[in-house]
Amino acid sequence: FRRAGLVGKRIPMEVSEADKSQSGKTFLQQIKAAVYGDLPVYVNERKNGVGSTDESFSAALLSGRPFVLLDNFRGKINLTSLESFLTADGKFDCRALRSRGSVDPENYFLGLTSNGVEMTKDLANRSCFVRIRKRPEGYEFRDYEDKEFIDFLKSNHEIFLSAIYSILRHWNEEGQHKTEEKRHSFRPWARVMDYIVQNYFGLPPLLDGHDEASQRTVRPHLSFLREFLIMLSDEDGFESRAFRASELAEKCMEADMRIPEVSEAMQGDSDRRNMAMGKILKNTMGDQNEFHLDGFLIERESVRV
Repeated sequence: FRRAGLVGKRIPMEVSEADKSQSGKTFLQQIKAAVYGDLPVYVNERKNGVGSTDESFSAALLSGRPFVLLDNFRGKINLTSLESFLTADGKFDCRALRSRGSVDPENYFLGLTSNGVEMTKDLANRSCFVRIRKRPEGYEFRDYEDKEFIDFLKSNHEIFLSAIYSILRHWNEEGQHKTEEKRHSFRPWARVMDYIVQNYFGLPPLLDGHDEASQRTVRPHLSFLREFLIMLSDEDGFESRAFRASELAEKCMEADMRIPEVSEAMQGDSDRRNMAMGKILKNTMGDQNEFHLDGFLIERESVRV
């Protein structure tokens, strides 16, 4: 769709996140490339050692491969070239170790995988969030001619690609319809994709829940709280129950989870942990007594003791 000029020049970076590890975030990105008979070029986060993440990103672009994957990023994304690349008009300059050059952003498709990433508002507005729910333990995936699905897909990628072309052709012959979706800054892309997922696949609107996911990445407290709730729900025999802020702070200590606004050196200070956790919950709830966060319901109750 993009290469045919049917959804405008700009499409978002696809951000895959999951409620648990080993849910298939990277696998999803590999499948996307495999349909086109390719593999992603990986960009790994570099906080130490030789080279920077910016250099790794530039090197991936200079490879000329269309699918670029920023894999397993955590915390705050500090990649200055990424935002400008997603909105670049014309050639984009790249500089890597012993190489430099210019590339056309329209020839690339970016993906990012993470279980908890912090973004700027601009980068979040240029992303599309895909949330993956891990299957329950013991779930048996379908067998594909005694092959792993990715190997089966690679061997038959022309069939999968022809299915995509069939959708494109049908949409074109119908008159290139689109919705009036307004919840994404890349509206030409969003409106076409939204029409297709609703009318051809019978799925809910494409961007339902997207604002919630986007807001979570620009508010570090929400990312921390989501990760904490996932950890809490993984406990054996977990049920909905009441916690004091101090009890939640103690749970963080037991799980070796750093509470935002408490420095590494002060994580052992129970008073600071309790105050920080209380502040996070207060900022999250605002004036509400209920707050929904990625499938969890947080309720606030005042009890006289």
